[in-house]
Amino acid sequence: MDTLSIPPGHWARIRIRFADYVGRTVFHCHVLGHEDLGMMGVVDIVDAQGNGVGVGQLLPTQTEHNH
Repeated sequence: MDTLSIPPGHWARIRIRFADYVGRTVFHCHVLGHEDLGMMGVVDIVDAQGNGVGVGQLLPTQTEHNH
């Protein structure tokens, strides 16, 4: 499922596994009007210990992986 209906004033927590990346990246909807209404923002990707907020970076063991 890649579409989630969230009523106004509510929120959702979405969990996605990023095996080799920590840091800050963006998410956005491809419908421009939706972006203007809040469907564009920042996602902080952290490792299991909660480290990684800030500038995006590859984990040391995955330096050759392309995104």
